[in-house]
Amino acid sequence: MFRFLAITTLAAGLLTGCEYQEACNSKAKGYEAAKDAVSSSLKAPATAVYPDWNDDGVQILTYGECKFSILGFVDSQNGYGALIRSKFRVKVEYQKTKSDWVSSGLLIM
Repeated sequence: MFRFLAITTLAAGLLTGCEYQEACNSKAKGYEAAKDAVSSSLKAPATAVYPDWNDDGVQILTYGECKFSILGFVDSQNGYGALIRSKFRVKVEYQKTKSDWVSSGLLIM
């Protein structure tokens, strides 16, 4: 019984580590976190249209383990209803303790 429990616990720990590495090293998931951060600051987030993470207008720079600096753009309506394109820069980091992405330094231009 103890051996089964130990093996099950070890397997669960390995799975969690794999999931962490998958999320941590994914530029696409980091970009999704950046989009969430940008959308939360828009006047009309439901109108936001972003390019794909690997589009020419998007730059994703790795600056540490699980850390990305993302430069991109979004098309969305402003407060008057006009569709405008805004550039943005944001840093995102995957935090294992929270099992989630955290953003900082958001700048929308």
